[in-house]
Amino acid sequence: MAYTSKYLNATKDLTMRFRKKQAKCLGGVCCNNQSSLKLAKSSDNLLPKCRSPVIKKKEQMMEIISELQGCTSQLAKCNLAFKILKLCSEVEGTYAKEMKAVVGVIGDVLFLQKDKIDNEVLIQIYENNTEAILSSETIPSTYVIQASRALLTRYKNENLSLKSQATQLSTGIP
Repeated sequence: MAYTSKYLNATKDLTMRFRKKQAKCLGGVCCNNQSSLKLAKSSDNLLPKCRSPVIKKKEQMMEIISELQGCTSQLAKCNLAFKILKLCSEVEGTYAKEMKAVVGVIGDVLFLQKDKIDNEVLIQIYENNTEAILSSETIPSTYVIQASRALLTRYKNENLSLKSQATQLSTGIP
C-alpha cells in the first residue's frame, strides 16, 4: 500500500515540530542552527515502509560486515562473505544477471554438498572443525582440502611403516 502525499506531508510536519522542540535546548545550550537540525534529522529513523530497497540492502550488508569483523570461525566467515556476495547480486542493475551467474559459480567452487563428500573425509572434517557438524548442507572446500591432506599424510605414514615391516620380514630381521 503506497502512502499518500497527504500522509507523508503530515508525518513530515510532525517530525519537524518534534525535531525543533528536541533541538531547542540540549543540556541548557540552545542549538537552533541548521547544522544541529541536520544532525537530528539524519539520526532520525525512517519508517520501514518508506525506505528504499537500496537502503535496506545497505543496512543488511552493514549488519553482515559487522558480524564478519567480529567473527573468529572460518566457516562462519566464509558463509558471511558469500552472503554479502549474494546480496550484491540481488541488486537490480546493469549487470544483475551476470552477478547472479558469477555468484552461482563461486558458490559451487567455495562450498561442497555434504552428501558428495567421502565419509572418511567428512569424519576428518568433523574432528578438526566441530562447527561444521551444525552447518547447513554445504561445507567450504578449504575444509575438504585440509581434511584430505591430513588423511593423505596419515596414509603415507602408515604405508611407510608397512613397507619397513615388509622389508624386515623379507630380510628375516625381527
